[in-house]
Amino acid sequence: MSATIVTFANLGKKQNLKTPDILPLIATLARTNELRQVICLLHKDFYFKPTKSAIPAWIWYPVRALEKLGLLTLSRPALEMLFDYFARFALTKTDVVIFHGGHFLERTFHRAQQQAAITVDLTVTAHTQTNARIEREEYAILGLSSAGGMFTEMNERAVHSNEFDYVVAISDFVKRSYLDAGFSEDHIFVACPDIDTGRFLPQQNKD
Repeated sequence: MSATIVTFANLGKKQNLKTPDILPLIATLARTNELRQVICLLHKDFYFKPTKSAIPAWIWYPVRALEKLGLLTLSRPALEMLFDYFARFALTKTDVVIFHGGHFLERTFHRAQQQAAITVDLTVTAHTQTNARIEREEYAILGLSSAGGMFTEMNERAVHSNEFDYVVAISDFVKRSYLDAGFSEDHIFVACPDIDTGRFLPQQNKD
């Protein structure tokens, strides 16, 4: 079996919030020689050589320079769409494509389907349908309009979320959210994230 991982993480010397979540899977598949490529947001000196930054350097660095100069503000949805647009071209044919939070990667997902790969979404949040519902409820409690809410907009873009062959949910709550959205229970697996016990140690409660 050969696998590709598509993640919004920064790898190597560059790190972001998604980095530590995906590193164990990369290490495991690399160790078993099953990992063919990794497509990430940005990498610098990452140990796994077949790793590509999705957005080409000739676009990424001028955009970042314009942002630092205050001449451009790239929203998160815009960055996600840019990532998705270019990630599909970096995708090579493999048996399995694992998406690390693939709800915004519609183009890359369909590219994987065209290559006849098994698609797996390693979810990082509940189903966008559930998040959009909770967002609307919270906006209503606060007396605000939910039009243009982040999760509502995200749900409108995540039209392919129920088309993955398999979903790996990070909790039972996330699994239930996919079941509520109509995803097949036989194709959902729950794998709760590990805790780094070298960093987080149980201590006696002193309050």
